[in-house]
Amino acid sequence: MEPDAVQTQNKPFECRVILRRCSKMKRTEMIARLGEEKIDVLVIGAGINGAVAAAALSDQGLKVAIVDRGDFSSGSSSSSSNLIWGGIKYLENHEYSLVWRLCGSRNLLIKSYPTRIRPISFHLSCPKGFRKSSTLFYLGAWVYWFFGRCMSEPPKYRSWRAIAADHAFINTENIAGAVEYWDAYMPDNDARFSFQFVKRAVSMGAIAVNYMAVDSLNWKDGKWEIDLRSDESDMPVRVSSKAVINASGPHVELLNKKNGLSSPKHILFSKGVHLIVRRITESHAVFTFFADDGRLFFLLPMGDKSCIGTTDTRVSELPVSVNDEDRKFILTNINRLLRLEEPLTVKDIISERVGVRALLVDEDQLDDKSDWMSLSRKHYIDVKEEESYISVFAGKFTDCINVGEGLIAAMGKLGFEMSKKEKWYGEDSLEDKVSFLESARSLGMTLSGEEWALRLWRLYGKDANIILGRIKEDPEKKKNIIPQIDFMLAEAEYACEKEMIVELEDLLHRRQMISLTHAKEKLVEMRGVKRLSKVLFGEEWEAKYERWKKNSASP
Repeated sequence: MEPDAVQTQNKPFECRVILRRCSKMKRTEMIARLGEEKIDVLVIGAGINGAVAAAALSDQGLKVAIVDRGDFSSGSSSSSSNLIWGGIKYLENHEYSLVWRLCGSRNLLIKSYPTRIRPISFHLSCPKGFRKSSTLFYLGAWVYWFFGRCMSEPPKYRSWRAIAADHAFINTENIAGAVEYWDAYMPDNDARFSFQFVKRAVSMGAIAVNYMAVDSLNWKDGKWEIDLRSDESDMPVRVSSKAVINASGPHVELLNKKNGLSSPKHILFSKGVHLIVRRITESHAVFTFFADDGRLFFLLPMGDKSCIGTTDTRVSELPVSVNDEDRKFILTNINRLLRLEEPLTVKDIISERVGVRALLVDEDQLDDKSDWMSLSRKHYIDVKEEESYISVFAGKFTDCINVGEGLIAAMGKLGFEMSKKEKWYGEDSLEDKVSFLESARSLGMTLSGEEWALRLWRLYGKDANIILGRIKEDPEKKKNIIPQIDFMLAEAEYACEKEMIVELEDLLHRRQMISLTHAKEKLVEMRGVKRLSKVLFGEEWEAKYERWKKNSASP
């Protein structure tokens, strides 16, 4: 048996580091495999589209490699609203086929991920004198319920008086009524959900490397030669692959143009911003409003905090960032829509999320000045059979299984023979869950009112047994490595060995949601973050910690 990555001596968390099978070693092995092994398909981009591509095609018996120039799911797939929804707002644009498909995808995800995706009620407040009456919204909710195959509770109409009685924090002065209906959400962060597809692909033999950028793509003698470059080294890595999937999200068209490839579809960018603030309501629901410009506006649960937003601003260049105008728009609207004891200000912002929605358009829509909100949220898979090259345009978390299945079909069009092994998506079995919970019950510990074993299962699936085993061997490892935060030493050791952590923020922001629900200036003050860096990075911990601290400085 290999020794633990970290052992404690004398006082808890005074750590003596033993670097065995840590993320750095595994990453070095992965990079070596990139240059040595025969690859069927290289997936570029490890957001939700790339992640499902890797999982779906690995399951089909193909040799898959997936790379991302940043961390896994560090772009748009870490900046969503955390919602799994059928897109009720698309009914207004008469995109009925899209809503039908998304509702079916939502239902499949709820069934396939019963702990990682949960049904949640939505309360849509309808303003007086709005472009659509509250009665029409109510009828639309019934259509939406039917499109959802009647899988949830039917919608309910709520008068403004009922809203005022049940949700006193809502400003009802300008509300004609409200509609309650059901969709779903991810209780953990979106990047965590996306990353589990990468882990699944790796478990089936895929190669996965983060912080690995594409320098060049060359189609030569019936195969692709790709030059990659790691952030940690100037030495390029030459990869040979039979096919390439460009799943680089907002960068999909830019990467194609760089390499002389064209497509009948194009991408426009919409910037979405969310702000994380203190918990506004104890109600576990999504409250939906219309901002003063007519766009949908959400009050969402995020851990023990609230998430407010989002913006939907057309932009032409990447990357994007949160600016004062975005903050003003969100804070002005939330203060107008709610009755708060004290209005929210910039000082109340705990963290910020910003990402880009890649919106699919045709050539004749590139300069279209019509309603920005009417652009389709569909995805499109472009297959170039002569070059064995596939591009994935747009896409949503809700649609991710459809994207994976579409890529299986696309690889078939390229002539790849595939042998399906098992369902490439879904949680581990109920039997495995029951067995784990029975093993964990003897420890009888709770975290913030939630049974800790259920939290571990939701985050790690069967791998939660590895964490449980560490705790049984050494009960000290069930202590929180950062005392103020529910994240145990045993989990940190697991992350070091299994979750391909390169930078501290990879864990704090994407594998967990620690830096989303805790202000950066507060985290910097917590000694436990240094301890965490020691567990993750060994002798390099101080440089990694100082880099994170510098990048975490308030703007």
